[in-house]
Amino acid sequence: KGMGVVFTPTKPGTYFYDIYDEKGKSAGSVPIQVVPQSDKAHSLSPQVVTLSDNRVASGRIPSSTLPANIDSVQSLVIQDPEGNRKPVTYSIDRSGISLQGYDTAKGPLTATLIDKYGNVAAQIPLTVKDEPHTVGDKVGVVVPTEAIQGKLKPNLRAVVMDSSGKPIEAELIPDGKGGYKIDFTPTIPGDYKARVFDEHGNLLSEIPVLCVDT
Repeated sequence: KGMGVVFTPTKPGTYFYDIYDEKGKSAGSVPIQVVPQSDKAHSLSPQVVTLSDNRVASGRIPSSTLPANIDSVQSLVIQDPEGNRKPVTYSIDRSGISLQGYDTAKGPLTATLIDKYGNVAAQIPLTVKDEPHTVGDKVGVVVPTEAIQGKLKPNLRAVVMDSSGKPIEAELIPDGKGGYKIDFTPTIPGDYKARVFDEHGNLLSEIPVLCVDT
């Protein structure tokens, strides 16, 4: 299990949570960015980002949807509805904002733009959707590493259900990074479900996959 810390920040910015071992030796430091709450924050038009097979969400927010003072924006924070921060890389220029978020679950998120004074410049609702696949093309769906709980392939089984609820041929393959992906070829359009079960038949993970006609 992980560790947590509770504190009351006095101003926005980056705080550091220092960790020490039982001998008082430093074991690392965790940055915690505090986003100010502001009734004056400008809520912008919702944007959509797509989620690829390797669970990387990517998208671009055009400058036409951003505040005029985009030059003053210094940082960006992505949060889920519970306020948890999502890891993201981004670049900001006059044409807009490009972003990539890793291991981002589908659903609503909020991008908060912070100006150089640490104030909220704007908030942008984000919707993360699956990147559609084409019928007849092989699909490789990455299984979340935390879902398989360190189990090895002999104790795992992959099952893919097509949009009619019919199981289709699927193969569980090591991804070379200590995890697995599920390979299958969709035969009809619609919403597929790629599932992984353990040796006892317990469902470990279910990944929705959207497949469309050519």
